[in-house]
Amino acid sequence: MPNRRTINVIALAGVMLLLGLAPGQTEDYPSRPVRLIITTPVGADALNRASPDGYTLMIVTSEATMLPFLKKSYRYDPVKDFTPIALLATSWTVFAVNPKVPANTLAELIAYSKANPGRVRYGSGGVGGALHIAVEMLRLKTGADLVHVPYRGGGQAASDAVAGQIEMVSLGLASARVAEGGALRVLAQTGPRRHPMFADVPTTAELGMPDVRMDTWFGLLAPPDTPEPIVARLVMDAADGVWHFHAR
Repeated sequence: MPNRRTINVIALAGVMLLLGLAPGQTEDYPSRPVRLIITTPVGADALNRASPDGYTLMIVTSEATMLPFLKKSYRYDPVKDFTPIALLATSWTVFAVNPKVPANTLAELIAYSKANPGRVRYGSGGVGGALHIAVEMLRLKTGADLVHVPYRGGGQAASDAVAGQIEMVSLGLASARVAEGGALRVLAQTGPRRHPMFADVPTTAELGMPDVRMDTWFGLLAPPDTPEPIVARLVMDAADGVWHFHAR
């Protein structure tokens, strides 16, 4: 039975054939270093204006698909104004509280917040981000009284939650290791299943709230109108890189 890498290579070879490409047609790309932009509004401007030659790319997050609906100043359509290349990684959100908060479950936190209006402040990495929206979904679903405290980044929000400056924090999995050793009490996770890092923590779906789900992802974009031969080469290289990462 073919393994996943073989299947990916066969599928990508099929894409190249459908596009009328031969492997040799992209052998001269890349011939110089590729500039990689980390997603920001300024980065989106730079990518949109960049030459579609494959030498300027951007790492984008799922927030790029939410920004057009949340911020009037964000003028880009993530599909029409760029060339999507590949999905690189997925993640989701966890809800955690300072250990001094008298709540061992999400239900207890919701009840405590309702009984103490304005007393449960939660931090996120900024207004309109996935971490913020995840808690707002919870608040709208349950009527929990949770007060948002936006930060310039999730790391500072987590640090303040550990220090007791805020009662609750919404974290991505990559930042959630700060909870190890009891520094924070993780009450729920919003993904499709329990992550091995938090095998004892229920998902919001398990708690009867399947609508309170916030999957996040990281992808790769190229400028608009990037030629199909370059796109096909980038797709193949991205798939190979993701496979090698998971095979380590």
